[in-house]
Amino acid sequence: MKNVACPCCSSVDQVNLIQGRDRLLNLDCEAHLVCCTYCGTIYQNPQLDQNELAPHYPSNYHPFTDNPWLVKNPVVRWLALRGTTQRVSHVMRAHSQTGKLLDIGCATGIFLKSMQNIGWVTAGVETNAHAAEIARAEHGLDVRHGELRNNMFPPDYFDVVTMWDVLEHVSEPRITLGLIAESLVPGGWLLLRIPNPQGLEKRIFGNNWSGWDVPRHLTLFSEATLNTVLIETGFEPRWRAGSSGQFAMLALSIRYFLESRNFKNSLFLKMFRGVPGLVMQLALSPLLWLLNISKQSSVMTIAAQKIAR
Repeated sequence: MKNVACPCCSSVDQVNLIQGRDRLLNLDCEAHLVCCTYCGTIYQNPQLDQNELAPHYPSNYHPFTDNPWLVKNPVVRWLALRGTTQRVSHVMRAHSQTGKLLDIGCATGIFLKSMQNIGWVTAGVETNAHAAEIARAEHGLDVRHGELRNNMFPPDYFDVVTMWDVLEHVSEPRITLGLIAESLVPGGWLLLRIPNPQGLEKRIFGNNWSGWDVPRHLTLFSEATLNTVLIETGFEPRWRAGSSGQFAMLALSIRYFLESRNFKNSLFLKMFRGVPGLVMQLALSPLLWLLNISKQSSVMTIAAQKIAR
């Protein structure tokens, strides 16, 4: 555990926001999220090191095990793949022709395989050895185990780099973004999906908002603070798009809210699981779409372009 400054502006002035246990995995931890009083960035301080965080990323952590292609029900499979389909669409909006793509935090490679299937040359980086091996063994992908580092890939090589629900987990986001800029061709694209701490759900659920995700989330950027860091690391922010995954975050926020009031076996909670959850997701789609277009959703996708020098 180490004390850190704000990853956006380097200020050390802060106020405490959230502290507590890992509610997703029901594990105890000593993690604290603070808010920078200068720029408003939310970050973990003191920050847990990799050994302290390891128990909070078990091999059965859902990004390391989910395979929507194996879902038998076609409707449920279609819903499960909506996020992947949307990610492919975002990439093609930024770079309409096929090219070279790097996915950082690629987990088992579902998105990478989808891009490879439409003609892209792909590579991935994944910190979890089990997930990286699945990506290599089951999908035949080029996935490197570990964190992105110098000389892992040639400079000015990739046309697109993606980070889906990953930047918030990175201990030194500014350094990581700098390495990404080096790996992209001039004019290349970076696409990020991150939690939105300024969304409506955060204001409604407060401490029960699932986007806090203590202790895994180390930094929560607003769109403005992320854009500041992107500009300083060699990017020009271009557009913001809606993101899938809102229903899952909403369901988790409701679960935390009910558990905080000892309604662990609530019938209402069961409405967000299985077939009832599928029906609920379809019914809430218009509301989630409205939150997206009004920039009030719990997640957001940001596209930025490497500045050609």
